[in-house]
Amino acid sequence: MVTQPIESHEVHSERLLNHAREMLASGDRLQASEKTWGAVAHAVKALADERGWPYLVHQDAGVITSHIAQQVGNHDFETYFAAVENLHRNFYEDVWELDVISRRLSVAEQLLALLKAANETMPRDLPMPTDSRYRNRVERFRAASQEP
Repeated sequence: MVTQPIESHEVHSERLLNHAREMLASGDRLQASEKTWGAVAHAVKALADERGWPYLVHQDAGVITSHIAQQVGNHDFETYFAAVENLHRNFYEDVWELDVISRRLSVAEQLLALLKAANETMPRDLPMPTDSRYRNRVERFRAASQEP
């Protein structure tokens, strides 16, 4: 069962981005990394929700971001997304110094601005991504949701 968060994904995104900045300033590499990734993930979820596109697993963020890049003709989305997604890995690996994380946080801010602009300009009825793995996941989810 998919439920709506108590607060909007936009609120979570902004809160996580602020928290990432605080964690970076305090020298907490792991939390700065994960909070930055979380801010982007929630922004993608917000955009997907507005269009009725399911976001079921971590991989859906990349699929949705690539779809948006294709729709708006700006492949910076994919480049920025890959850079920020690596922050999620850093949460587990702790291999990046603060300066690298700081640069990736700046990239995340650029990606969030691109997502916001795309959200304002793309048609609301834009079809969901055509990626076959994404569509199969959505179909399985919908079928499972209808079972008694």
